[in-house]
Amino acid sequence: MANDLLPVTSYAVLGLLADGPMSGHSLSTMADRSIAHFWSIPRSLVYRELARLEELGYLSGADVAQQKLPDKREYRLTDSGRAELSRWLNQPGFERGRFKDGFLVKFFFGRHMEPGSRMRLLEEYRSQAKAYLEDLKAIAAKLEGMPGAEYPRLTALRGIRAAEGQLRWVDDVLQMIDEDPGLLGEPAEGREVVQ
Repeated sequence: MANDLLPVTSYAVLGLLADGPMSGHSLSTMADRSIAHFWSIPRSLVYRELARLEELGYLSGADVAQQKLPDKREYRLTDSGRAELSRWLNQPGFERGRFKDGFLVKFFFGRHMEPGSRMRLLEEYRSQAKAYLEDLKAIAAKLEGMPGAEYPRLTALRGIRAAEGQLRWVDDVLQMIDEDPGLLGEPAEGREVVQ
């Protein structure tokens, strides 16, 4: 039952369930701890995807009674779900993602900011990039040598390189400002903006 119309998020849910059954809550927590670094899935969307994938026959769900907690529904991949995940993973190409970055939106319009605000924005960005880099290094270290975690670790290493690139970029911008303090001057009225 191949369905090329499924969004990447559907395949992410199938992939998370490939290692074993989970409830919606557990799956959402797992997504937040793993793929959210590059593909975030809001909790409400997790439940919609589970329902859709179960309706398509890619998942089977079963209600599980719990003591002292509300009952939960646990999902597992069906054979057709595993086959669809495999088909998608093995077909060439991927969806090139666009990302949202509130920092870059502010920075893009930086010529309209006060000079002190520009520097604070850069320093805050540097601080967050350093913290993110340390988080990713800790994740990669935790995954090192863990059986079955080779590809998650390699994915974390890619994130490390990206965070290092962000820090190099900040250093480059600060060096440009040192060389041309006019970059922090008053907004240039009527200056053409390159897009």
